[in-house]
Amino acid sequence: MTTFDNITETDQEGIERQVTLEITATSIVRSTEDQHWVGRLDTTSVEGLDKDKKMIGADSIVAHTSFGEITWSLKKGQDLFDALEAACN
Repeated sequence: MTTFDNITETDQEGIERQVTLEITATSIVRSTEDQHWVGRLDTTSVEGLDKDKKMIGADSIVAHTSFGEITWSLKKGQDLFDALEAACN
């Protein structure tokens, strides 16, 4: 399991929240710091990944899922992109 903290997520409904991502071989668990909200996404539902690397500011990673798009924004997002790509392929 790989964990990433302090990520800004915008889900398919346009709701933005600060989350921690836990990536395993079968799922991506998205949770808020206070654990009042937890979302689980099966890696098989991810149809594609895109990354927009910014020189200044946060990188954006977009997961295209069977439910819609989820965007994660964080500084230096290459490690997260690599972990997602490995789990989803």
